[in-house]
Amino acid sequence: MEKEMAALVKENARLREENARLREVAERYERSVTSPPLRRRSLASPSVATEDEVTCTQATDRTEGIPIPGVRYASPWQDYGPPSQLSPSPLILRSKKQEMMDNYLLESTLAKKHRARAEAKPKVQKHAMGKENCDDGGGEAFQARGEELELKGGARENVEVGAPKAMQARDPREIFRGQLFLISGFSATETDVLVDRILNHGGSVAEKLAEIEDSHEVVVVAKERKRTLKVLLGLTIGFPIVRRQWVEESIQSGFPVELKRSLLVYSSLSGASSNEGDKKGMFEGDAFVLCGSRDFLRGDFKLVLERGGATVSTLDCDAPKKRRKREKFELGASKPTAVIAEDLRSIQGLQGQHKVIDYKVLTRAMEAGNVSKLFRR
Repeated sequence: MEKEMAALVKENARLREENARLREVAERYERSVTSPPLRRRSLASPSVATEDEVTCTQATDRTEGIPIPGVRYASPWQDYGPPSQLSPSPLILRSKKQEMMDNYLLESTLAKKHRARAEAKPKVQKHAMGKENCDDGGGEAFQARGEELELKGGARENVEVGAPKAMQARDPREIFRGQLFLISGFSATETDVLVDRILNHGGSVAEKLAEIEDSHEVVVVAKERKRTLKVLLGLTIGFPIVRRQWVEESIQSGFPVELKRSLLVYSSLSGASSNEGDKKGMFEGDAFVLCGSRDFLRGDFKLVLERGGATVSTLDCDAPKKRRKREKFELGASKPTAVIAEDLRSIQGLQGQHKVIDYKVLTRAMEAGNVSKLFRR
């Protein structure tokens, strides 16, 4: 019994608070509007007005159109029935009418813009020359092509007419058609994946430097900025040296994308003329003597120098002593640009006669692009 009494007291307190809140809202709204004052009446009998109860109807703010719960300014027809049977407020009707008008104006404006855009769209015009006015039948072919484009309904809008051929989407199997790739610095697994990606999209991959010819369009794909023989060859001749992301972006775009953003090592020769006859290597016109062990001389570093335009002769430091002396004597009579040595200790007798350069120093100069300064010192 005590619990029920406590619940009733609690519910009574809540109702009093709710009644006070509604009364405060009604009084505040009554002061803010200029309409006649609110009528207070009993919900049970419209003819008998009380001070404790306010009509629980719905009102709408005059300026903002925001519904205020429990309040509505009085109108002549409020005495003709309970709130549920009252007609909508004139403000609500006016707000709905304004909303319908705004929607109509918006749809009309969008329709006009759509028609203007459709009229401004260029249409393919048929060629004015017919078969009787064109001797080679070109007018008829052009006219048929125009009809075909018109039937397609502008499907070629996304293809830019003046776009370069290299930037237009290709068959996915021919994205790297005509390009030869050198892959450097990757692990065996990474290399296999990259080779498959290139071969599946029309490219080819060279494993040895000797496979490259002057007619090939070569791209060097390197993982890191290291002076490997493939990277040095790219620097010497001017092949672009790019990251792996260039391959992935080209496959995703459907055509070979711009190289500049993906260059790993920049070569001053990469901007040379596209004509094969105008291209010059880094060592064009130079003569070198390559000195070192037999394995060093048999490596591809000699090929890198020769592909760069240099004339290269060798001095085998593993040869018998008499043969080495004879070769050094013959070398002393010539005038090479420089002697490139694997180990400076093996050619001590030539350091006063010719300019001797450690091959590691030369490779660093090749990467930095200041080979000419190295030879002038």
